[in-house]
Amino acid sequence: MAMEKWLLKTSCVKSLNLLQTDDLDLVQIGIWSSIAKLENHLFQKNINLNHFIKGNVNSGSSVRFWIDTWVADKPFKELFPDLYAIESCKSILVDECFFVQDQSTCWKWRWKAPVLSQIEALQWEKCLELIAGKLPWLFLQKIAMTAEPPLYYISEAELEQLMYKGVLLNGGKTWFSINKKGENYEMISFAECLSSDITSNSWASRFKSGRFPVGNYPYKDGKLKTNVKSQFLSPLTTYSVNLVFKFRFLASKWQPIYLRYRLQEETKTSVSYLAYEIEDGWWACELFQFTGDCRIVDLEILFDGFNNFYDLIEIESIEFRPMEKEEHKDENQSISDSDAYWEEKLPTDYEDIMKWSTDILQWTTKKEAYSIIRKGFLIDDGKKWFFLDKNGKKCHKLSAAYIRSWNKDEIHLSESRFKEATLHRLFGFYIDCEIQSHLLSPQTTYATYLVYKYLPENQSRFEGPVTVIKWPGSDDNCWYVYLVIPTTPVIRPKADQNTHNPVHRPQIKGIPQQRNDGWMEVQIWEFRTVDIIIMVRVSFYLVPYDNNSTFQGLVIQGFEVRPT
Repeated sequence: MAMEKWLLKTSCVKSLNLLQTDDLDLVQIGIWSSIAKLENHLFQKNINLNHFIKGNVNSGSSVRFWIDTWVADKPFKELFPDLYAIESCKSILVDECFFVQDQSTCWKWRWKAPVLSQIEALQWEKCLELIAGKLPWLFLQKIAMTAEPPLYYISEAELEQLMYKGVLLNGGKTWFSINKKGENYEMISFAECLSSDITSNSWASRFKSGRFPVGNYPYKDGKLKTNVKSQFLSPLTTYSVNLVFKFRFLASKWQPIYLRYRLQEETKTSVSYLAYEIEDGWWACELFQFTGDCRIVDLEILFDGFNNFYDLIEIESIEFRPMEKEEHKDENQSISDSDAYWEEKLPTDYEDIMKWSTDILQWTTKKEAYSIIRKGFLIDDGKKWFFLDKNGKKCHKLSAAYIRSWNKDEIHLSESRFKEATLHRLFGFYIDCEIQSHLLSPQTTYATYLVYKYLPENQSRFEGPVTVIKWPGSDDNCWYVYLVIPTTPVIRPKADQNTHNPVHRPQIKGIPQQRNDGWMEVQIWEFRTVDIIIMVRVSFYLVPYDNNSTFQGLVIQGFEVRPT
């Protein structure tokens, strides 16, 4: 404890530059005299106290780049003496050495020599390697200095936690945060994006949870011209550009919105069909995706209103959200062949389960039994397919035989589990069946997926939302899903390179996914089982949101029930 107090006092003296001066008379008073004499005494014995004291860089506004020890275990003037020799401002602070512009960290030095020698260049390269790990923190610390209200922290870890929560910048017009990967998230107040002819009387808010002091912009229809300029994006990161708002009235889980918009330089108008809830009652609809090479992106977006009558929304902001990449884990890991290992992965009633198969199943080891039941087999006279997920939870598929429709054809498909599927011709269809308790695992959240496909030439018929109605009715008995993955404009470096084929999709329920077996699936329902399962009823009616559309040409294999 005494040593810690001594080091603290020494650090205080260093911060006053007392221990760096050649004039020891400045510190010939009291305890500071003893500390100064002790440092001089230890230095004569080749013990340099500077090597044992490392500075906290914070924003870099109080740490000297060359003199203080802040990255390595020695100050840079000792690690890179040739560079230090040609530095004209030897007491320069870390904060004065660089600034961030676009995607680059720009260094500003006052070298005495106009061109670095080979040795100096090598030392500079090594110096940059040491600093590289500190640059993200220096950037965040510069951000923290301009936050409103000011941020107070004593460590990098504490600053990181503050940045996870987010801070207001630019006079309350920008919201900045980082995610767990260290990628920057930026939200710009809609007031900052609109032209100056929008009066303050246009701003109102029924919602008190908005991030920005100016409030939200009420919008129902009509044209809006916006200029959206980011400042803090992470280079080489894929972002989605989203409109963030709240509905004036209660909306469904996933709400169709039909918002028309385009970039200023584009002639083709895009339509954002889907709004989805993100947090605390705020909703988002995706406008664009892009992978930028700098922190600053400047977009002029024109909003043309909605395709049909729509209730009022209140717009809060335009956000730049880093896209989440789906990580695929390798299941083919080196595993044991022992029966004891595989028996733990099998359900306790696996032998009874195997007897459900419409075919005779044979196995000699627990591993073979697990492999069979993991892949699955037909049960209930070929109308269902039973299997296990990777966690040993019970799953099953229901064939198209459970679908009720006024006009459909049964077609033979060799690639289907059930060797047949349903081809629809008319407006809507419904499913009504009961799932027995032995087909489900207790205390598990399950999702029901529609498994289907369509010919590419029929895709335009299914681009709009589909209404899912739970039967019998309840307070929350209607929501919306999609059969076609919504297309989002992808902004490329050049306008003529823009496309509508995004690389990443938001992980949103109600958005279809491509399956490995060539079919598509979309989640239409979710439920949770209890300790003792009696029976779960699945009863839905699916109909196009647009009354002028039909399901003609839609091929349905059936429904899959598996844990989320």
